[in-house]
Amino acid sequence: MRCLVTGVAGFVASYLAERLVALGHEVVGVDALTLYYAPALKRRNLAALRDNQRFQLVQDDLCEMELEPLVEGIDWVFHLAGQPGVRGSWGAQFGEYARNNVEATQRLLEALRAHPPSRVVYASSSSIYGDAPLPMREDALPQPLSPYGVTKLAGEHLMRAYWKSYGLPITSLRFFTVYGPRQRPDMAFNRFIRAIARGEPIQLYGDGSQTRDFTYVEDVVEACLRAASAEAGVGAVINVGGGSSVTINDVLARLGELIGRPVRAEKRAGQRGDALHTAASTELARELLGWQPAASLGEGLRRQVEWQLGAATAPRAVVPVVGRSRGGPRLLLYGHDTYGLGHLRRNLTLAFGLTRQFPDLSVLLLTGSPAIQHFPLPPNVDYVKLPAVVKVADEEYQARTLRLQPAEIVGMRAALVREATRGFAPDVALVDHAPAGMKGELLPALNELREVNPQAQVALGLRDIVDEPERVRANWAKRGIYEALERLYDAILVYGIPQVLDVASAYELPPSIAAKTHYCGYLPRERSGADIDAIRARYCPAGEPLALVTVGGGGDGFGLLSAYLEGLGEDGAPRDVASLVVTGPFMPVAQREALAALAAGRQGVRLLDFVDDMLGLMQAADLVVCMGGYNTLCEVLSVGARALVVPRVEPRREQLLRAQAFDTLGLVRSLDPDRLTPTLLMRQVTDILSERVGPAASRHSAALARFTAAGALDGIEATARAVGELLRQATNGHVLAS
Repeated sequence: MRCLVTGVAGFVASYLAERLVALGHEVVGVDALTLYYAPALKRRNLAALRDNQRFQLVQDDLCEMELEPLVEGIDWVFHLAGQPGVRGSWGAQFGEYARNNVEATQRLLEALRAHPPSRVVYASSSSIYGDAPLPMREDALPQPLSPYGVTKLAGEHLMRAYWKSYGLPITSLRFFTVYGPRQRPDMAFNRFIRAIARGEPIQLYGDGSQTRDFTYVEDVVEACLRAASAEAGVGAVINVGGGSSVTINDVLARLGELIGRPVRAEKRAGQRGDALHTAASTELARELLGWQPAASLGEGLRRQVEWQLGAATAPRAVVPVVGRSRGGPRLLLYGHDTYGLGHLRRNLTLAFGLTRQFPDLSVLLLTGSPAIQHFPLPPNVDYVKLPAVVKVADEEYQARTLRLQPAEIVGMRAALVREATRGFAPDVALVDHAPAGMKGELLPALNELREVNPQAQVALGLRDIVDEPERVRANWAKRGIYEALERLYDAILVYGIPQVLDVASAYELPPSIAAKTHYCGYLPRERSGADIDAIRARYCPAGEPLALVTVGGGGDGFGLLSAYLEGLGEDGAPRDVASLVVTGPFMPVAQREALAALAAGRQGVRLLDFVDDMLGLMQAADLVVCMGGYNTLCEVLSVGARALVVPRVEPRREQLLRAQAFDTLGLVRSLDPDRLTPTLLMRQVTDILSERVGPAASRHSAALARFTAAGALDGIEATARAVGELLRQATNGHVLAS
């Protein structure tokens, strides 16, 4: 037979394609190699088929490609492609499920109308049953509990509709919890085995008493073959189950015995969409297909453990993970850097601090910032420059300079991140702020790292405030961030203190994620060694106060700078102040020119695009007027400068929240940007400059002293301790003493 297998690089479909070829059939396999999990793992599933002349791989998307040429001359169709996963199907991601499970199925059936095969076998799921009576029979009323189950049921209905209306010979098979070698990395047994082997606790949803009907992958393949060749079963829906239900606790006990390590389970509330119990009635499969399961659960678990632990350990013989044996430990720093300088400056600050703490540490920085060449690098640090992007709307980006479509630039960056991670083979990956990276570009690399080197540790570094808690919770739920934090990350390092924002509470982190969250404090900057007197002599006459006005990268700083310069020209503005105005490298040329025109008529104003010693200028200044970015305020605190903060409020309100919190603590004075006018700004500037000595200055010094004494500026040391512990775990303790 000439066979079409959709989703051919997947778990079950790759086994099916191998079996078909071994039986002498020809197989055309189609797969989009989506980023749901690492495409490298999917390609590995096809390793045995690559050089077989009876197998052809078509890498394309069923929702976009022309399908009639694909199905012409096909005898058997096995439709296994789809978007898997119950938990990811809620919220905005439902669109992917509707597209890949419903639209793709309908397009395929439309193409088959013109070229009808002798049989179509559709892979459905036990998720369509919900909490149906046990054992679950095919004539039970489907009541799916998740959007995923809804889409699989919709696929069944489409199959039936095209059978009834056009006579397509379809058979739908409802798979019950398939397991075995090649199981997806997000599936339960894969996660359980990985955690037990690493001595880590298992995140268990529910109390473990829930039961599942587990079905070994080769039994599922046999059912597919029989459904394609049997005379009976056209138009039918048939259960494919393992034949007996067992509790999750029983499975964990068996896995612990097989692996030879104790099992630790952290029990959490059950997940939305999960049925409490499943058990398949397989009478119809025996009657129509002559099929029944052959593999016992014990034998199937043994095979998966042997495959998984072998696959996990083999690559380490090629790329060792013991730091000492390969010249020292390795740290990967990732920053998506789509806007401004914040991520880049934070990562460079960490790189300087960590390489001082661990002299043998090699650091590879992945950055999209076009300004990377302006910054010095510490020893043992290099970088990979990702193509630059700009944010054009919420979660929407486009190439900054290349003439590429959004999907192309994301795909290109994702491939570069994956290849750099694979080649560098880090012991620890420290991700700045974006758990999935820009548009999910980081997920393929992290998934592959988890699979290839389970000992590698992955940490997320979060600034003190991400955004308003309500926005963060909604965004993380929508984009699957909570699941990523659970599955991919070993530690979460907060570069702040809970007195400013209790991240675990504000973002409603589940207990298992909150347990690996650590507050490190703010990341200080070393005071500049510049000659402060020389700086003041250069920019202001003797005896005059110096105001430094800075807006970071400058992409959105025009409003503040123009208000400052306009305010200098108003009646009542201070006449004896020298102003050093720094626009930043990303301010548009037209805006810089407009500011230059304003500055030309103002006495004592110097306008600069970029400075390489901002700390030195802050130390020399009597007042810093700035926005509320994380790095800028860390610099202000590090030098003890008096600051007037006018924060950004869009697209995120994190700067406003930070400025308000710091104002309450007496560390800065803040001005709500909604109230920003040249007159009010100058009034605040005049007030602060008049308070250089006296009670106000003393209160500011006392507040800063309390903040520092509480360890709030110990972020570098605390982060180094956390990273050092991760390095020790990743390298079995073979990290040279710091």
